[in-house]
Amino acid sequence: MYSTKAIFGKQELGLIFAEDYIDWAGGMLKQGHDSTYLRILSLLKKSTSLQRDYFQAAAEYFHECVKELNLEAPTPEAAVLAYASETAQKIVNG
Repeated sequence: MYSTKAIFGKQELGLIFAEDYIDWAGGMLKQGHDSTYLRILSLLKKSTSLQRDYFQAAAEYFHECVKELNLEAPTPEAAVLAYASETAQKIVNG
């Protein structure tokens, strides 16, 4: 799971997928965070006939989670750096 900062970095770079948001939500719940939108997002299911709507819903729920949990959006530079750092760490760890 990518951190919240890294998710914003993926958004900034245009590399985000609905599954990234869903994985993030599941990870946040495992870490003890809880909110209505976080639960909804973690259970969002892919609909192949509504691919665009699926991504849009995941993105909207993510941003609602950020608000609900009072998380601060990082600067674009900090977000991209977090994404790059976490991706490099994943590569090193295998």
